[in-house]
Amino acid sequence: LLLSIGWALNAAAIGTCRFVTVDGLRDTDQADQTLVTAFGMYTFQGTDIYGSSYCYLIEYTTFSSNLPFWTDPKMNSARITGGTAAFMTFCCMIFCWCALCCGCLKIKGVRRALAFFSLLGCALAGCMFLVNNSNFCAMNACSFSMGGGLVIGAMLAYVAAGVLFCAAPDDELGEDILPPQVTATSTAIPTTNPEAGTVTIEKTELADGTVTTKKTTVNADGSQTVEETTETPMYDAKV
Repeated sequence: LLLSIGWALNAAAIGTCRFVTVDGLRDTDQADQTLVTAFGMYTFQGTDIYGSSYCYLIEYTTFSSNLPFWTDPKMNSARITGGTAAFMTFCCMIFCWCALCCGCLKIKGVRRALAFFSLLGCALAGCMFLVNNSNFCAMNACSFSMGGGLVIGAMLAYVAAGVLFCAAPDDELGEDILPPQVTATSTAIPTTNPEAGTVTIEKTELADGTVTTKKTTVNADGSQTVEETTETPMYDAKV
């Protein structure tokens, strides 16, 4: 659940148009001279002459005027790390939900791997704050906004998920629990030895008429003599 929450906050931070706020950047490419008050990884938040705020895609403006927005190395690093964190944790989230059915979370190695990816996602999501240190942001006096809060929430959720994966006790998830040991016990049952001279005859008749006779004789010293004979029926043969 924490991994799902972290992924949702991570994705929201990527998609928001209010990752950081700016003092007021006039977008001259817009017909109504939109005043840009915030921007995100891919979109701007604009305020028109009537005071209404809205998000709009960057491609609605002339590309050349926003070239620093797309070519700034730290902006691109923030996009790549944020997207990688979201994709990686999304895969982990799907695996976790499926693992509830197959019981894979009972395996200690699987939980350790999920903990590693959760903490890695936290580190990658934190790199999204490179936006605040970008040249594009330095030119426009950026300040903390909603997107930064979403990233912090995602990082906390990732850390909490990683800690729970590592700290989960074995008996809670059925990890490596050995079956109860069963001690085999044997009880000696007294048996009566047959007397010397006892003869036992066993006859077995097969489907083809063959008869097998097994004769067991108990000797005076306690040993047994077994004689086995086989009688095969004779059929009339026509010449």
